[in-house]
Amino acid sequence: ALMLKSIYLPPDETLTDYYAIEDAIMAQVRENEDETERLAELRDALLPRLMSGELSARDLGDSK
Repeated sequence: ALMLKSIYLPPDETLTDYYAIEDAIMAQVRENEDETERLAELRDALLPRLMSGELSARDLGDSK
């Protein structure tokens, strides 16, 4: 026979706080994933042109 142990559930307020923090973290993860994708696309567009000499780093300018 399979015996299940009791599972502790935290109070609703604790779960609410946890989910609020978790939502913020997951939103940041999604933003980071989007930025990573955009940067990879930019790299893929620029790298061949830089490697071929069509563009130089000086052509890109200072982004500051």
